[in-house]
Parts: sequence; structure tokens; C-alpha cells
Amino acid sequence: MADPWAEFFPKQSAPAAADPWAEFFPKKPTTGGEIAADIAKSAGIGTVEGIIGVPGGFGDARELGSKTAQWAAGKFGASPETQATIGKVVDYASRINPLMAGPTSKEIQKTIEGTTGEFYKPQTTAGEYARTGASFIPSALLGPGGKTRNVVQGVSSGVGSEAAGQYTKGTAYEPWARIGGALAGGLVPTAA
Repeated sequence: MADPWAEFFPKQSAPAAADPWAEFFPKKPTTGGEIAADIAKSAGIGTVEGIIGVPGGFGDARELGSKTAQWAAGKFGASPETQATIGKVVDYASRINPLMAGPTSKEIQKTIEGTTGEFYKPQTTAGEYARTGASFIPSALLGPGGKTRNVVQGVSSGVGSEAAGQYTKGTAYEPWARIGGALAGGLVPTAA
């Protein structure tokens, strides 16, 4: 017997059920090849971020000075409006120096991502180490001394930064731990 309602309500195949947890728990690479690919992609994008950081470093320093002035004003009891004004004054004053007037690393990266799409994000902890380690290499190569020594020092700074960042991940201490880890990691090749 034919379904009398088939004309009005045609049967549709049910779509494949989407994993409701995929948003919260994305699939991580599990095989050796997937992990190696993640490390390679992460190191590549880390190198690109490091190259961007060379010209963007001056803008980053300006932004850091502005945020530090705002933080200090807050510690002296300034209102949020006054803190914002102080931050803007420091930012504008820093721009007097032509080097400091340039864009930040984030601004340069957003401009590039407008053409290329969003940069690759590491999927594993090993990938995070690879990205951070590689991101220190371009600026390390600009330093004095042999190139091999500079690369080793850059990688060890990056690995030290990531190790400290992983240890304090999600806390207010993470940014400071990353800076301290980078400084400590940079001393390892010198001590060796």
C-alpha cells in the first residue's frame, strides 16, 4: 500500500548527526604522522610570526608602554577614564619617534590574514612548543655572533617561554612566566 501522505511529506534521509561535543573537544591529531604534520605546520607559522615580530616589535613596545602606564595609574587610584587617557598620552608621545609609530605585530598579522586567511593554530602541545620555539629564531638571527649559536639560543628561549607558559596556563601569571621562561631559556646555550 502506498503512503497517502508521501506526496505532501516526502521522506528525507536523516542528515548525519553532528558531534555535539566537537566545538568543545576538537579532534586532536593522534597518529605519529598527524602529530609530525602539526609540528611542521606550527613551526612554519611560528617562523612567519617571528618575521612579523621584527618590524612589529617597535609598535609592540609602544603598546606595552601604554598598557604599563595605564596599569601604574590604576595602582595609584586613577579612575578608568584617567587610566585610558594616560595610556593614550603615552601612546601618542611614543609615536614622536618614527620607529615607534609603526604598526604592532598583531596589526601586521591581521593585515596578512586578510589575504591568506587565519594563521594555522597548533593542535598539540608539541605543536605549541614548535610554534613558540620557531617564532624566536628570526629576531635571534639579528643578534651578534654565529648564526648557529643564535638559532640555538632563539629556540631555547622559545622553548623556555612555552614551558613556563604551559605551567601557568590560564592564570594571571602566564604572560610574566613566558617572559621569564624566555630569558631563562636564552641563558641555557650560554651556560652550556
